[in-house]
Amino acid sequence: VGLEIGADDYIVKPFHPRELLARVKTVMRRAEPRSAHRDEDHPAHDGVVYSFDGMTADTGRMQLTDRDGGRVDLTSGDFRLLTVFLDAPQRVLSRDAIMDRLNGATWSPLDRTIDNQVARLRKKIERNASDPELIKTVRGIGYTFSAEVQRK
Repeated sequence: VGLEIGADDYIVKPFHPRELLARVKTVMRRAEPRSAHRDEDHPAHDGVVYSFDGMTADTGRMQLTDRDGGRVDLTSGDFRLLTVFLDAPQRVLSRDAIMDRLNGATWSPLDRTIDNQVARLRKKIERNASDPELIKTVRGIGYTFSAEVQRK
């Protein structure tokens, strides 16, 4: 329930102190302010427009337009995750690869919050989040973005 209402992570008892420390460090890293030079971090995404499944993602505006032309309300994290998928359509991306692309080298192998981020993104872009067509799970590996993507 906590994850469904927006928590980034949780831990159940009994737990190993090493796991607790790793999770706390991960949450602390995510809480650190991003670089003021965002465009330098992702220069290839400055003003790129992607089209997929009748939707349009404008990276310059950080805006997603749905199939009916309406705006989809995405957080910056949702939009960054979507951009990771749009950069690698029809390729299987492991959770580790996704976290690396989202956070650089600042992630923990125990961090499974990517699954929660994918679930939130699915609710916003899929026609039916319980039977996803765009972001498919590849059991034991990660995810793949199955739609054809055009980059403008």
